[in-house]
Amino acid sequence: MKHLTTALLTGNASMKELFGKSWGKKGTSTDIALYTLAKPDIFTTVIPLRYPEKPIPLVLSAHMSDLAVLPISKDGIDQYVAESAILADVLQMNGVRAVIAESAMAFDSYHSQFEKFFKNSHVASWNKYTIEPTDLNTLKDAMLELSIDQYPNTDASVVMVDHAFPVQGVGSVVLGTVVQGTISKGDRIYAFPGEHAGTVRSIQVNDIDEKQAGPHTHVGLAIRGILPKNLQRGTLIASDPDIVEMQSNLEATYRLPPLPVNLENDKKIHAVVGLYDTPAIIEEIKEHSKTSTTLLLRLEKESPTIKGTKVTILDLNAKQRIVGAARL
Repeated sequence: MKHLTTALLTGNASMKELFGKSWGKKGTSTDIALYTLAKPDIFTTVIPLRYPEKPIPLVLSAHMSDLAVLPISKDGIDQYVAESAILADVLQMNGVRAVIAESAMAFDSYHSQFEKFFKNSHVASWNKYTIEPTDLNTLKDAMLELSIDQYPNTDASVVMVDHAFPVQGVGSVVLGTVVQGTISKGDRIYAFPGEHAGTVRSIQVNDIDEKQAGPHTHVGLAIRGILPKNLQRGTLIASDPDIVEMQSNLEATYRLPPLPVNLENDKKIHAVVGLYDTPAIIEEIKEHSKTSTTLLLRLEKESPTIKGTKVTILDLNAKQRIVGAARL
């Protein structure tokens, strides 16, 4: 059985509603909503509910996911379709692009418009579809054939937390994605920030009790010994504390969007590190070209990372809010 998490990169309300109704049972819903299909594969879709008003839910959806869907409605390619495509491009995500509308073929020209705007970009090479709203399973089946973005192979398990809450009689419960390794019931674990130690009391996958869960699986964990306040979104849970690095001064090389962005020393920006978001300041621009830049950032909140962590930087006050992205 495959486990796959997909980001729906859209600010269009009708597209969110359409995919939400068609792609599974609704689960946790905050600024992002999770929907899960369980047969024959476990297929989780993350929908950014508060986007386009706020860009952070869009970034969180992409950081949580293996693949992405970029839907284009009959309304065409607006600034939010473009912004979603920019995010997928700088993150180098794999996925599919689809024009979705009644009498779909009448809007097929949108693909040509998109490819003209994003000429030579990564997303321009995605498989493209022009389909009716009733044909969404075509996209799901196509995505199950795509290669999945991988974190490094390791024996140590890591879970990236997206939600946490207390449950009476159980204790701390988190929802998150196993990004590497296999986590098992009874494992001794460490939560960062803070290196809080605890034990995995139980594991659920799609509301079914399991003894263990492997990479790409979205899980629910009951945890003994760590308070919910120390398991909030962005927390990394690891079986080996030595593989997690806390970052306050973060140096990385970022892929830049096709349109120029304003970067300068001492500029205030926002960083999403895994699922941990924090204000940041550009301490130093070390290298810069048309397509990439190497920055030293000073993060306001120390952030947990492992090898392969996705980092997206944003300018929340600019018209083009996505500044760039990197993999550590």
